[in-house]
Amino acid sequence: MTAAATPPKQTKAGPPASPFLRPFVLVRDGWRGLLIAVLIAATSAFVSDHYGGPAVLFALLIGLACSFLRDDDRIRPGLDLASRFVLRLGVALLGARIAATQVAELGVATIVLVVAAMAATFAVALATARLFGFTRDFALLSATATGVCGVSAALTAASILPRRPGSDRDTAFVALGVTLLSTVAMVLYPILADRMLGSDLAAGVFVGASIHDVAQVVAAGYLISVPAGDAAVVTKLARVAMLVPVSILLSIHVATRADASVGGEPLGRRIRRCLSLPWFLVLFIVLAVLNSVSVLPPGSGDVAGVASRACLVVAIAAIGVKTGVKQMVDMGWRASLFLVLLTLTIAVAAGSGVLLAGH
Repeated sequence: MTAAATPPKQTKAGPPASPFLRPFVLVRDGWRGLLIAVLIAATSAFVSDHYGGPAVLFALLIGLACSFLRDDDRIRPGLDLASRFVLRLGVALLGARIAATQVAELGVATIVLVVAAMAATFAVALATARLFGFTRDFALLSATATGVCGVSAALTAASILPRRPGSDRDTAFVALGVTLLSTVAMVLYPILADRMLGSDLAAGVFVGASIHDVAQVVAAGYLISVPAGDAAVVTKLARVAMLVPVSILLSIHVATRADASVGGEPLGRRIRRCLSLPWFLVLFIVLAVLNSVSVLPPGSGDVAGVASRACLVVAIAAIGVKTGVKQMVDMGWRASLFLVLLTLTIAVAAGSGVLLAGH
């Protein structure tokens, strides 16, 4: 006669945490994974400062090398916290670097050029994605990264587009791709601009309108000259400011998709819900407005820029740990060629616009 099996103990679930206590709960559950992401980011910053190269690239590569940690249940909550909340905080802090006067200094022709080059990038991405075997969401993720502002734009798009299996892999691949392409462009574009464009102003606008990441724009612009560097930075900030309207359009896209309906929710209500901007974009706009009316203390834009970069490096480190090398390799050569195509698209569109505008 065998003894009856003892039924498992039923644990009583406690009440849900108060909204005021939720941040403390997240930190309590996620400090281990968050600490790992911060340590990877700090290591990446050290390597970047002492040996050169983009910190975000080193963070992604070291994170991929540490992907064996992602299956640890004690680590995963912190990685999620870093790859979501911390990255959104980094995007929000970018707003402190934007001022309306800077954008206005560009003139209407340059702003039209920037918008047209971005629109061309999105058009080519959506038109060719199926030929490369990619979904519309991957096309939008890639176009946002190459058309707007590199890694920060890729992370913003990833936080808006629907999550699905492979989302972190796609985000990590696009972040790696645009960082590498930005580094190549940082070397090549000043040479091309010096030979093909007639002035430092034209060269600076071209560099700012075509290179993906802010750091590489700064380096490439000032490699040409100080006036070119100033023009490149202001043009790039105009592209960063476009992150808000692009995010709104992505939200509308998500709301109007056929598979976005939940419980028969009417389309109009879904659109209104998506147009309620997430907190990090609201904070981005608030900081940009405060900076435009000179309310923020002098130098706060530089401090916010450093903090934003630190947050984005921590976030990309966490995404690298969550992804793994094999998943990146599985993307194949088509994904690399797709990013190269979009990079060439915005470069050609920006260069043509500069020549037509006669800077």
